Amino acid sequence: MKKRIYYLFPLFILLLFVVCSCKDDNNEPTPPEPSPEITIPSSENLNPVLSQEGGTASISFTTTADWTASLVNTRAESWITVTPNSGSKGKNEITITATTNETYDERNATVVLKCGSDSKNIVVTQKQKDALTVTSSKYEVASKGGNISVEVKANINFEVEVRADWIKQQTEKTRALTTSNLNFTIEPNETGDKREGEIIIKSGELSETIKVYQGFEDFITLTKKDFTIPEEGGNVDIEIKSTLDYEVKMLSDVDWITEIQSRAVSTHTHHYTVSPNDTYDSREAKIVFYNPKDENVADTVSIYQMYKGAILVARNEYQFGIDGGTLNLAVQTNLEFDVEVSDTWIQQVQPTRALTEYNLSFAISKNTEQKDREGTITVKDKNSDKKQVVTIKQSRIDLEREALIALYKATNGDNWTNNTNWCSDKPITEWYGIHKVEDSLYIALGFNNLKGFIPKEIGKLTNLHTLDLQGNNLSGEIPKEIGNLKQLVILRFAYNQLTGNIPEEIGFLENLEIIEIQENNLSGRIFENLGNLKKLKSFYAQLNQLEGNIPQSVGHLKELKELLLSSNNLSGNIPEGIWNLGQLEIIGLRKNSFLGELPKETKLTKLKSLDLGYNNLSGSIPEWIADLPLLKSCNLAYNFFSGAISTKITQTPNWNLWAAEYSIIPQKNDYNLLVDYYTSTDFSKDGEVVILQTHTKGKGIKLVLIGDLFLDTDMDFDGVYEMRMKEAMEIFFSIEPTKSLQELFDVICIKAVSKNNYLGGETALSTNTTKNGIWTFEFDSDNVRKYVQKAIGMSSLNDVLTIMVINSYVEAHSCCHYLGNNFNVACCQLNRETSTIQAILHEANGHGFGLLHDEYRAYEQETIPENEIEIRQREYENAGYWANIDFTNDPKKVKWAHFILDPRYAAEEIGVYEGALWGKGIYRPTKNESACSIMDGGLRFNAPSREAIYKRAMKLAYGDSWTYDYEEFVKFDEPGRAECINTNTRSVNKKIMKDYKHIPPKIFNYPAVAK
Repeated sequence: MKKRIYYLFPLFILLLFVVCSCKDDNNEPTPPEPSPEITIPSSENLNPVLSQEGGTASISFTTTADWTASLVNTRAESWITVTPNSGSKGKNEITITATTNETYDERNATVVLKCGSDSKNIVVTQKQKDALTVTSSKYEVASKGGNISVEVKANINFEVEVRADWIKQQTEKTRALTTSNLNFTIEPNETGDKREGEIIIKSGELSETIKVYQGFEDFITLTKKDFTIPEEGGNVDIEIKSTLDYEVKMLSDVDWITEIQSRAVSTHTHHYTVSPNDTYDSREAKIVFYNPKDENVADTVSIYQMYKGAILVARNEYQFGIDGGTLNLAVQTNLEFDVEVSDTWIQQVQPTRALTEYNLSFAISKNTEQKDREGTITVKDKNSDKKQVVTIKQSRIDLEREALIALYKATNGDNWTNNTNWCSDKPITEWYGIHKVEDSLYIALGFNNLKGFIPKEIGKLTNLHTLDLQGNNLSGEIPKEIGNLKQLVILRFAYNQLTGNIPEEIGFLENLEIIEIQENNLSGRIFENLGNLKKLKSFYAQLNQLEGNIPQSVGHLKELKELLLSSNNLSGNIPEGIWNLGQLEIIGLRKNSFLGELPKETKLTKLKSLDLGYNNLSGSIPEWIADLPLLKSCNLAYNFFSGAISTKITQTPNWNLWAAEYSIIPQKNDYNLLVDYYTSTDFSKDGEVVILQTHTKGKGIKLVLIGDLFLDTDMDFDGVYEMRMKEAMEIFFSIEPTKSLQELFDVICIKAVSKNNYLGGETALSTNTTKNGIWTFEFDSDNVRKYVQKAIGMSSLNDVLTIMVINSYVEAHSCCHYLGNNFNVACCQLNRETSTIQAILHEANGHGFGLLHDEYRAYEQETIPENEIEIRQREYENAGYWANIDFTNDPKKVKWAHFILDPRYAAEEIGVYEGALWGKGIYRPTKNESACSIMDGGLRFNAPSREAIYKRAMKLAYGDSWTYDYEEFVKFDEPGRAECINTNTRSVNKKIMKDYKHIPPKIFNYPAVAK
């Protein structure tokens, strides 16, 4: 027993030692948890490209903590999903799914993986739908021939096949992503008949067929117009050729002709059956093939059925104009006959005998009788009372023509910009600016250099629908005879120098819908019977010298949508009836002398714009302006309003849109409006930096985003401020070439907390407006510099581009400030969507980064001074500024001559066009208002601008190790060319292009960086 204890004792000692050692281990410090991190294998594609049909892409990654996945722009949620959108640490995988892309544009979305402070961006691209369309599939060419231009909209290669030897393509080029307009020459038509040919545009299974019709004018024509059917009946096949859509109608109730529906249907042939004639008289029917939009374009088939012994003439009525003419009358009969003419102004010329058909010819004299007249030709059987009577109608002297000639003479027609065919013997519808729809006459001579007065003969045009003489140099009074135009719907006399009163006779034109007489020198009172115009929708009379009250009868205009009477001498109270016009969308009464208070209630539920500024109105601001969700523009400034503005008004979503600090709060004299503005108190996030993107290639080009007039309540994570900055970043990278250069950039946003969010208040960057000819934004550039220096940890801001987003809707010009050494600040207003996009692309991408010159013409009639030329040439040589303008018009010597010579850029129409900021002595690469010139208000950058941006980005990203190679750029620029071509082939909204207000960049220090 002792021996066993002896052996156990050492084991006990050893066990005690182990226990003590374990206890010591537990006292060691716990290692720290790893910081949140996302690791994505290099084999994963962070820029997946999905097909147009849709599909999925999967990304594997590892995180050290919980993670989320989200779309940067919520607008992409309509076509892309990410699953799952969150998870825990470890190995994970997300699947990105895109729906079918039914648009003709490539689209992109950014998926952000976030794990704590770490984030990764996945940029998903989906290809566009292939498209091949032509804007018109039908062309009509006059018999003398000419040229046609077929606009092709395509984002794929296509071929052209011409299926008529009289249609010749003007170029040997038959494939295109480099052309958008195909030009063809149509040879003169000497065949004596109308003809048609086909042009086929095709690519694979896609094709478009263009029909080319050649004739003598817009036509619906029948190969045979007169049919004679025996008494036994029979079939009639009517073949039609037409350049227009047409419909068919029988002129009278005819039951003995029926269309055959059982036969194979042809779009060019109509089949009819004629029943046997059981009567003792011949009978006739007319079938009219006509254009429903203009029934004057028509052709008529006459079907005659005779009994034994009948006399048949081709038609029984003919119409002649004032000048007369020749009538060729076909008579079919098996009887001997005589011809009787009722009047001497109808003379038979030359009868020609045939066995069963006689062709009779008659001369119709000119009508000088000042009235319409009518005569007859009777073809009579010699041996019975069988006969056919043909009626001849001739119109009086043309009063329309007389009145139009009077207008021509009174307005110096010989010096009009366009007076094609005026006072000629051609139909008045071929005179420039004259149109007819059915019996309604349209005069469209706006902006045509008419100089003189409006003649009283204008009142003879009793069928006048539209009278448009705006934008000319007309003077004198509006003639009272205008009251005779009872059918008038549209009256446009704007932008002239008309004087005198507005004739009260206008008040009797009950069909009027639009009156535009603004910007003249009209005086006197507004006609009292204004309320008679029950159909009136728009009344524009601003910028005249009208006086007195607005007639109370204005309250009867229940259809009125627009009332603009600004800048006159009107006075008195605003009629109560105006506030009850439920269709009103625009009220403009600015700069008059109106008195009184605004009503407590209104029925203006559709109101979009209310401008009562600069009057003598008083009282308080009514709360109903907050109840009008469509009211995006409201100006009540510089009246005598007083009191506190209710919080209901200041909290309406439209309050910021109105820019109330400019458009409502300022009043005359000592009158004040009190506003309880919110004031920031939490400045803890001021200066906080949010990393939006890290470069994946090159050295990293710095792009900084900062905003002003944002409150502390806007600074939450993923709140208003961050959302606005991300939107600005997305716009910057939304088009070529920055779209393809995005991976070279480091992008951050700096939070700047303002105490107030209105101009003139205490804001982080002291943004305000100043007027030096035009309203522009100014800001504290030193303060911006300090924010940026602190954020990036560098005192030198060379080549740092900053986009400053202003949270204001005040109407002022955005601008780019060059603050020295290419530290450029693009000051961009947060405004309507299209204006914000234009501002960022123009100011930040164009001026700020591309160092591009404006291509619009602010000083259209001025020549650029020599000292300005010298400055720009020096800045180009020293720093690469202004690569998109030149001072020579020699296409072989301009900076972009290589693009002019390169057929790959032919579709962009690169050339030498005069005018860039100045109108003369300076040249730009693209034509006026080109869609491919952001620097001229367009939607894309032209090739020289894309090249300049590319050069600067590559130089900043790779330094001196990079050298420019033109062919490398051309390869890089393939998306840019396609983007520009697609933009050119779309219908471009010029209003959007002009919405953005341009101003040249401000240079505070000359650039000091070599290009």
